[in-house]
Amino acid sequence: MKTTIFIETDSPEKLALLIKVAREMGITIEPQYPVDEVTIVSEPSLGEAWNSKEDNRWDELYGKKK
Repeated sequence: MKTTIFIETDSPEKLALLIKVAREMGITIEPQYPVDEVTIVSEPSLGEAWNSKEDNRWDELYGKKK
């Protein structure tokens, strides 16, 4: 089972404590960091540059993950 919990805090110490307790309980932590508006707006154009014909060699080398 997978559950997502959003924790918003200004205290790195409290967040570190929550992560430590979760790991001690055997819970896998996958942090997700907030994305700013500039990144969201830029993503399509960055994707076009990244998914160019020149980069196809990397897809062939590593194999496309689906």
